Amino acid sequence: MEKTALIEHHAALRLACFCLLLLLLAGLEYRFPRAPDQRRGRWLVNAGLLLIGTLILRLVPALVPVAVALQVNATQFGLLPGLALPGPVHGLLVIVLLDCVIYWQHVLLHRLPLLWRAHQVHHADLQVDVSTGLRFHPLETVLSAGLKSLAVLLLGADALAVVCYEILLNAAAMFTHSNVQLPAGLERGLRRILVTPDMHRIHHSLLVPESNSNYGNLLSCWDRWFGTYTPAPQHHYATMPLGLSYVQEQRQQKLLAQLGLPFSTRPGEPGRFTGGDPSA
Repeated sequence: MEKTALIEHHAALRLACFCLLLLLLAGLEYRFPRAPDQRRGRWLVNAGLLLIGTLILRLVPALVPVAVALQVNATQFGLLPGLALPGPVHGLLVIVLLDCVIYWQHVLLHRLPLLWRAHQVHHADLQVDVSTGLRFHPLETVLSAGLKSLAVLLLGADALAVVCYEILLNAAAMFTHSNVQLPAGLERGLRRILVTPDMHRIHHSLLVPESNSNYGNLLSCWDRWFGTYTPAPQHHYATMPLGLSYVQEQRQQKLLAQLGLPFSTRPGEPGRFTGGDPSA
């Protein structure tokens, strides 16, 4: 498929990759679960949040990174066009730089109380599986899309490279949240380059110091380089407590409750923004 066709049909391509990977990972979770499967109604809530966020982005094309990239490419605006890099080098650089931007966005979502209000919905899931990778409050969905679009604009990123990164980011979100137990040797090898399900599972720990670490999305190097890497949890991966201490009741897990969570008066757990002990 030619470059122009890939860009024109990027939405269909992303949807096809999404559906295939979702089915594959759901099957692997059933066959090789890291922890007991307790889906219940969680998938409906997570899918509902995804649908609402997706519909909002459909209404605001300026928040769609690929659309911004097409406009930028037509004007040659941004940092990278002036460097006249070969296509593959440009594409690889775009993927790496955008992944670094998303890493720092994730750090800020945890460290700034106002941003945490939206991001806490993602961490309120009582279990972690492939559907958790779809669970984001619409406010965070809009914020993330806007930040990526701004980064694409400033970089002058090629539209095809942006399409590739969007596919990789979606795939990474589902893979890293999947409830799949990888063979130990494979997990260690992959973690040297990519964020793995075990590495990211630590980020969803009920223990605040652990959830304030391992922010990477695709590449695992950012956490090592910037000092936010936790190699192993205090509890075993299969039994470690997950979620938020103040969102443990089933009534709080309903779709409407999750949509309203950013507007609640409770700012978060003690120690959330300092890295301290949540029980202090």
